[in-house]
Amino acid sequence: MRMQEIITRELSVLGGGLVMLETGTIRSTEARYEAGDGWSTLAFARHVQASGGRFTSIDLEVAASDEVLRREGLRDAVDLRQGDSRRVLPGVLDEVRAVDVALLDSDNDADLIMEEFLLVRPFMGPGSVLLVDDVVPGSRTVVKGHRLLPYLESHGYTTEVIERDGGGFTSGVLKVIM
Repeated sequence: MRMQEIITRELSVLGGGLVMLETGTIRSTEARYEAGDGWSTLAFARHVQASGGRFTSIDLEVAASDEVLRREGLRDAVDLRQGDSRRVLPGVLDEVRAVDVALLDSDNDADLIMEEFLLVRPFMGPGSVLLVDDVVPGSRTVVKGHRLLPYLESHGYTTEVIERDGGGFTSGVLKVIM
């Protein structure tokens, strides 16, 4: 299953009017990157356009995302924020006050993903959904979940890693219902 399909499936179960955020957005305008990068931003934007809600996407660079969203007629469905997620997230979280769905997908850095989770977690109530892309337990090169996964399991959370097709490689999307 591709990333956009995973996101669309998860959002369809949750319904409309959701407050959603992601760290890491579309990084290239070329369509050949859609499978590998996942372009989850499009799935979230389409959900907002069809079902309402609010979606914020944060990344160090947002120009490619802006271009793709404009091309797809979805730019108005996304609040793009440029900057380091650890600096931008606190302001966004103060604005939204609660998060229904969070996708952490910034960098292949276990410490960064853990920091993002610790910032977002207090704003996620029971039933909210945490997703983390590129979680491959035991991998030496794909390390996003290496700190977060043991933390979640040691705190009693039930975790699921959904296999995703990256267009030539296989990865995992960590899913946790808070």
